[in-house]
Amino acid sequence: MKQTRLRISSLNFRALIVSVQRSGTRFTQRLLQEHGLKTLQLHAVDRQRERIQKLYELCQDEGYPVVVPLRHPFEVANSWRSRFEPLEKMFEQWRELTEICNEIDVYFLPIDHPDRQIYLKTLSDCVGVPLETRWKKYGHKPGNAEFTQDEIKSLIELAHSPFVTQFYGEDVSHGTRAGNL
Repeated sequence: MKQTRLRISSLNFRALIVSVQRSGTRFTQRLLQEHGLKTLQLHAVDRQRERIQKLYELCQDEGYPVVVPLRHPFEVANSWRSRFEPLEKMFEQWRELTEICNEIDVYFLPIDHPDRQIYLKTLSDCVGVPLETRWKKYGHKPGNAEFTQDEIKSLIELAHSPFVTQFYGEDVSHGTRAGNL
């Protein structure tokens, strides 16, 4: 088995962000950096799994959080589609993120959730810095994407997964543009 090398002599960040692309990564990165917290960001892809695990262990030693930004899967899919990116990669990242979050302790920040201020307060308490934001979207490309029947089926399955419903409940649309499906 190939051994992963980390080129970190000492942690030069105060929060590790692990995310699905287009789920609020840049928003979370800017939020933390605007409050003086350096971040390291990795997308939830299989080739990063070992690195994320090793960085998590270092974060645990230092008391630094692993932050997982979230947006409803339909919003993330709309964003992927507006950039002409293949949704299969998005589904792979959601699966990987789900597995990662089952293995390590993380702080969730669902940026489109009605109770997002509560999640932000929990993260603030962890990092010891009062985090505030206007919840401005970064790099957001609004869209009314069209999806194939197979993609719709996969999106509905994802929206009904235990990982997603813990934040967004059983209502598949949860105030999103899901009506466009």
